[in-house]
Amino acid sequence: MRAQLREIARHTEGIVHTGHYRSPLGREVTFAAELAIALAGTRIYGPDPVPVSHLDNDRPTRIEVTGEGSIQAAHRLSVKPDPVAVLNFASARNPGGGYLNGAQA
Repeated sequence: MRAQLREIARHTEGIVHTGHYRSPLGREVTFAAELAIALAGTRIYGPDPVPVSHLDNDRPTRIEVTGEGSIQAAHRLSVKPDPVAVLNFASARNPGGGYLNGAQA
């Protein structure tokens, strides 16, 4: 199983690197522009506190803890008009959590 997960990770890395893939039905899916936008908007926060802007109390925050994967939860919530944020617990010591080596969370 671990070798299969390693192969999936390598294949996925190749797809991300090229910015496109062919679906099982043969359709070419291109996402390079969207990936560039996501990378440009990425923020990395270190161990120091991050300033928080004033909160808008007119809009309550809803927090959900589910058994879904991060991508599945974001997809489910993104069909609503409200902004979506997903907190994905990551390892500072092992970025990716061993994903490329077939680890499973």
